[in-house]
Amino acid sequence: MQGLIDSAAIYSRHAGTGLFSTLVTSGIACRLALIKSGRSVEDRAALAAMRNFLWDPAVTINEKHQVEVNGERWSFIPGTMQAARGPNGSVHHRRADVVKVA
Repeated sequence: MQGLIDSAAIYSRHAGTGLFSTLVTSGIACRLALIKSGRSVEDRAALAAMRNFLWDPAVTINEKHQVEVNGERWSFIPGTMQAARGPNGSVHHRRADVVKVA
């Protein structure tokens, strides 16, 4: 997909510590995009910490993982992962909503 201009690393929880410190894979072509607003002021405040995470369709990611892009960590919002399909039915890219890890 055009526009996947960043690179992501995926982390899973360490079995002993529970921290997201175990590197699963890196070098995934991706993009963090702003989520379009137009809602109430309260909604916009919550959306400020969220992004649409778009990534290479060849890569499968578990929503229980964390993603790191440009030194910032993001957690997947459960139930938001989707495969975007083109007119011919092939998967064009994958997407999910993520929230910034404090």
